[in-house]
Amino acid sequence: MAARIRLIVDDGFRFTLAWPAPAGADDTPCAPAHLDYGDGAALDLGVLCPPTAVTWREQRQLDLGSHRYAGAGPYRARLTWGAASAEALAA
Repeated sequence: MAARIRLIVDDGFRFTLAWPAPAGADDTPCAPAHLDYGDGAALDLGVLCPPTAVTWREQRQLDLGSHRYAGAGPYRARLTWGAASAEALAA
């Protein structure tokens, strides 16, 4: 899976998955996803499918919800989607 996903953390606790623009044919498969918050808590996101070239403009970002940390950070959150992964600092 060549897709390079991004994990965005807003306000230190709001998580968003940003999909790359499709490179051509819509052949990127759906894959299981998992978000590790970096403090021992994690979220199984189930199977996520990337947007197509037709839907990417409206679906290029996916809200993953929020997570409140018990103590001061920063924490290194990690999103895994199939073979792709992304990290971001959360405070």
